[in-house]
Amino acid sequence: MKILYLLQQFPKISSEAFILNEMVELQKMGHDVWILTDITNNISNENLHSLIIENNFMEKIITGEVYDRGLDKLADFFKKVTNDFANRPKTTLKNLYFVLLNNPYYKNKNIWSKLDNYLILRKLPKINFDIVHSPFAHLEKIDKGLAIANILGVPFTTAFRALELYGNNCRKEILSHKKIFSKISGIATISKFNQQQLETIFGFDKKISIIHSSIDPEKFKPASQKIKESKTRIITISRFVEKKGIIYLLEALSILKKDHINLDYLLIGDGPLLDTYNKIIQELNIIDIVKILHPMKQEQIKSALAGADLMVLPCVVAENGDRDIMANVLKEAMSMKIPVITSNISGIEELIIDRQNGILVPEKNATALAEAIRELINNQKLTERISQEGRKTIIENFNVKNEAKKLSFFFLETIEKFKLNNLWSTKIDQIEDVSEKTSTDGSESDKRIYSKKPLPISLVLNRIIVHCDGMLPFDVYSKIYKYAREASEGNMLELGSAHGAASICIAKGIIDSKKEATLLTVEKGNGKNGSMEKFGSKELNISTLKNNLKYFNCDHNTIVIPTKIKEAATQISNYGPLSLIVIDADGAIDRDFVLFYNLLKPGSYIIIDDYENSKTLTPNSKNNPLGKKYTTYLFVNYFLNEGLIEQKELIGNTIFCRKPKKITGSITFNEGQLNLIRTNINLEAQKITKISY
Repeated sequence: MKILYLLQQFPKISSEAFILNEMVELQKMGHDVWILTDITNNISNENLHSLIIENNFMEKIITGEVYDRGLDKLADFFKKVTNDFANRPKTTLKNLYFVLLNNPYYKNKNIWSKLDNYLILRKLPKINFDIVHSPFAHLEKIDKGLAIANILGVPFTTAFRALELYGNNCRKEILSHKKIFSKISGIATISKFNQQQLETIFGFDKKISIIHSSIDPEKFKPASQKIKESKTRIITISRFVEKKGIIYLLEALSILKKDHINLDYLLIGDGPLLDTYNKIIQELNIIDIVKILHPMKQEQIKSALAGADLMVLPCVVAENGDRDIMANVLKEAMSMKIPVITSNISGIEELIIDRQNGILVPEKNATALAEAIRELINNQKLTERISQEGRKTIIENFNVKNEAKKLSFFFLETIEKFKLNNLWSTKIDQIEDVSEKTSTDGSESDKRIYSKKPLPISLVLNRIIVHCDGMLPFDVYSKIYKYAREASEGNMLELGSAHGAASICIAKGIIDSKKEATLLTVEKGNGKNGSMEKFGSKELNISTLKNNLKYFNCDHNTIVIPTKIKEAATQISNYGPLSLIVIDADGAIDRDFVLFYNLLKPGSYIIIDDYENSKTLTPNSKNNPLGKKYTTYLFVNYFLNEGLIEQKELIGNTIFCRKPKKITGSITFNEGQLNLIRTNINLEAQKITKISY
């Protein structure tokens, strides 16, 4: 999937690291992310974020031309249009017509911004983008995004955060330009609170997806060793604006100083209220305990957080209505096990539960802030509990890897709906018909997809992923379908099917290749992650899996085995030899190879998910104390080194392999060597201390 991001400025030294992180994760999934920015900042490599360099984003920037008013600029515009018309007249006329005459989205749009949009369009590289996305829902960005997406013939999506909803005159702007928002193909937001505002206050009737602004907890880890200082270090990292509520924290510090509480305060940031803060600091006589530093790079921020004992961000609803919605700096501190104190406003309870993973106080209340700080300094047991639960909250609910997957599926779902809408309006005879039809035995109606003419396979796969809550990148499902179609004659096996996205891709591959083969899919039905969270109980999850197979007409060549993998081994052995196996690793890949490797034909495909050299300490897991991905990584590498599998390709965390054709007989696995790998994993986990999930 090729994604065009619209940003005001890129790169930036300090803020909006969360946007960079999500772009990086999308790239890791195999997507191709480009950036269209109004301003390209001239930042030296040593000051650039390392992720920008590592992901070659500087090579993927398209800078728009922002025109000043003036006859010389107008003359330059006509010169470029004349040149374009000479080289590609049809495209030039089409672009001019839409940008100048047929783009009624933003009523206040002037001729100069229209010229800007044309000049941006002419600079776009010859890339077949699949979607245009603005991570901020400002009207100007929406207008530009709609113009570009319309010309490219792709959907446009945006995300509402805070300023776009609650800033000065935002409500009036949104309500007076609802026509613009009705043209957007997909809308997301960062919280349930925002979602409710959009639905109830602004009357949005579109589906609004929740994709949290998130961080990478692997990059914001707790300090391994922290030297306890005599003073308590309090830290705030923010812009110096009204909605951050810093004035009330300065007053709280004055109260604590008078009570002889031994502390110091580090305030990092910049903004229009800097002079005001300095004046208040002097008036309150707290200049000896307050230090103000300019904005920092992310690595420096991590170092500053590592030296802090408390993070305090006393957010308020500003006079113009602007406010923070679950500020990312709180998540960074929580991930590093630093207790946080913030105000109980604007849906903050989605992130923080009072006295469980943080402390909530009333807004604009210096006395309450002082008491909360005092309590955390004096109550070590409460501080420890908040620290532990804070990191757990971030890993489980605000992890950029998971939220980027949600974003990827949001894009895929939007693209699918966009294509279906276009097909419906122009090629109705090619649409697959979802309807109620009488079943073959004349009994109750049967809801399935009945094809009039086949859709492109990419569109079918998109529909499968969205319908079944698939958790892997599109390119992985595409390859699973491809390998199932190319595999030799023989039945196929899937271990761990969730709600059936990969199962249906395999079954479709079998059907489209016209092989006489059966897919066996083993699913115990009570997993705790991904799509299994949707229903919870085993019965409902297995029912959902079977209904999805039926919906896509794959129930006739698929057998669902609703049990644990070991218990299914005897039944599966009756269906050998196998031509393909897909393993959604649960950290017991050694078990899977011992049970099923000899059922595989020579040259069979072996597809394994969760192959990643990353450690996640999980002390409650007996089998995977460093996480199932690391366990899978070590075992797969062992099998590769032993010549039992041959790697074909790696997409994201999914490795595609093949059983060597030369292995024609049964293999006896070295149980001692497999046990040694697990022993070494346990020993490595024991060496890692003071890291708890």
